[in-house]
Amino acid sequence: MEAKSKKILVVTWGTRGDIQPMIALCRGFIDAGHEVTLQGPQEGKSMADKFSIPYLTLSGDMAALLSSPDFHRAIQTQNLESLKKIKEFEESLGSIGPEILEAAANKDLLVTCFLLAGNVWLVHKKTNIPMVIVTFQPLTPTKEFGAFLSPDVFTSDFSKNLVSWEKMLYFAGHICDSAVSKYWKSWGLGSEEPKFGPLGVWSEFHDNKIPQIEAYSIEAIGKRPEDYPDFVKILGYFELQATGPLDPKIEEFLQKDPENKPVLVTFGSMAFVQPQMLTDLAVAIIEKLGKRVILSGGWIKVEEFDNSIIENENLLLIQEAPYDLLFPRCSTIVHHGGAGTTGTALIVQCAV
Repeated sequence: MEAKSKKILVVTWGTRGDIQPMIALCRGFIDAGHEVTLQGPQEGKSMADKFSIPYLTLSGDMAALLSSPDFHRAIQTQNLESLKKIKEFEESLGSIGPEILEAAANKDLLVTCFLLAGNVWLVHKKTNIPMVIVTFQPLTPTKEFGAFLSPDVFTSDFSKNLVSWEKMLYFAGHICDSAVSKYWKSWGLGSEEPKFGPLGVWSEFHDNKIPQIEAYSIEAIGKRPEDYPDFVKILGYFELQATGPLDPKIEEFLQKDPENKPVLVTFGSMAFVQPQMLTDLAVAIIEKLGKRVILSGGWIKVEEFDNSIIENENLLLIQEAPYDLLFPRCSTIVHHGGAGTTGTALIVQCAV
């Protein structure tokens, strides 16, 4: 018996690593016969258009958040609690609930990235539409390894691992709390705001066994943790195949010395990285290792780089390129450790 087609709203927010896998997921839903709308930041629209994904733009400025000095300080000091107090964070994550609620009209399923899980959970409570959470790295407490932002990820100390997950999910859960505080009463969900467990609204997700998809390869963590609950599924990376060839100038650079694969330096959507730091790194790779380099600006505009590096015949400065086409042509990838970049490198078996 043929399965009934579903109307699905997929919601994401963040950088390219949060947007591209969701576009791949949407493409899979559409190919399976479902009607899909993707809702996300302005930065994702052009990519969604390339893959014929209907797209609704969310408010909020991810680039402004990444450029915020307070954000830089929170990341550098690993003070995750302070992220919630950043003006740009609240303006983006705490204010888009009504946009998601409007987009959810007449939908059969809500699929969300973890950053917007609180907003989507509110819509789920308001509409009774089932929801699924998608993460691009492990985000389920386990005694087998620590939380991905913990300084002690790989330790055999079970109690220390669980404590690191409590800290991480406390942060993840309380990111969502501002949306709950803002809309719970005004949406008629109750006269009193709900009392959550120690992980904020994330406690609610786990207590009610809301389905969670972890979109990375099982090989990335060795094996499925034995203490993972059944409602959490590890489904592998969501791959998005490029729609066209590499830019001619990239192809020309690669063909100049096809036996000497270049090193690719890319910090993707990390717009707060200083261009001079990347330039110095690229030049050091050329001079000390004798390697050619492709330097990708990503969310850093190429105009911000020192023009003198363009004169170096062993270096090519580009804005961006399809990773699944470029990575196999490179010897090594130097990057910021983003989930999407790491996943592509693992898929094409390129050194990082």
